[in-house]
This record gives sequence, structure tokens and C-alpha cells, in this order.
Amino acid sequence: MDADKHAVIEIAYKDFRTLSQLGQFNNVKFTMTDDDKAKTRTATAVVKATKPMTVSDEQLAYFGKDVTISVTAPGEVTSTNGTQKGKTVTWTTPLNTILGGTETTYTVTYKNSGKPLGDAPTPAPTPAAATPAAAAAATPQPKKK
Repeated sequence: MDADKHAVIEIAYKDFRTLSQLGQFNNVKFTMTDDDKAKTRTATAVVKATKPMTVSDEQLAYFGKDVTISVTAPGEVTSTNGTQKGKTVTWTTPLNTILGGTETTYTVTYKNSGKPLGDAPTPAPTPAAATPAAAAAATPQPKKK
């Protein structure tokens, strides 16, 4: 985060559709579809807060009132509900809209000359030791004297 409280987060991924498997995106549904006839691909992210809340004006003054998301598409952008500049699309959404439980949709369609998507990867099962209960059970406990 810089002095103006701007944070830049870059995410690398193999398949856009798997991002909701990350804990920080569990309230986002990521989809991707191909239009073979038009030779385009559409990526969509739908955000809905699972525990809606409103940030106070004081907190908005500190954190900022808006969230800006930018995505650079791997092909020429043909349509979007964001603001386009070349292959980069940007959306600016009020923080309270994102956190308030209103469903927010971000979508971009771009030219695609790659191979078809195929089926979405299946999520890897969560190892038993990764669950909070299993982790607690596996944690050595101090011996009672």
C-alpha cells in the first residue's frame, strides 16, 4: 500500500474459473464461456457479499470510497461493462456497493484464437489437516503436570 492508501494486487492463475476456490474470493462466482462462431471468450465475475455491511464515512475517508479493478485481456476487447483502453478494462465500484450485499457483475468479452475452454477444473479436496478442527486436533497440546 502506498502513502495514498492505494494497494496493487496482481493475481496469476491457470484458469480464471478456479479463482473462487481461493478463500478471499469465496463470495465471487467466476465464469468463462466461448462463442466459437464469433471466436470470442467472455469472462464474468459476480460479487455478492455473504455478510452485507456498510462502511462508515470515517472509514471510507481512510480506506477510500471506491474499489478499482483492472483486467488486461489476452485478446482484443469486443465488449465490456467497464471502461476500456486497449486490451485493459477498468471498473470503479463504490466500496459500500461491494460490501453491502448488492450483486455486482464485471464482464469482458475478447477475441480468442486459442483452443476451446473444456470443462472447468474440479476443485482439489481440502486435506483433513487443513480444516480448523483437524488442525486443532493435530496441534500438540502441553502435557498436564
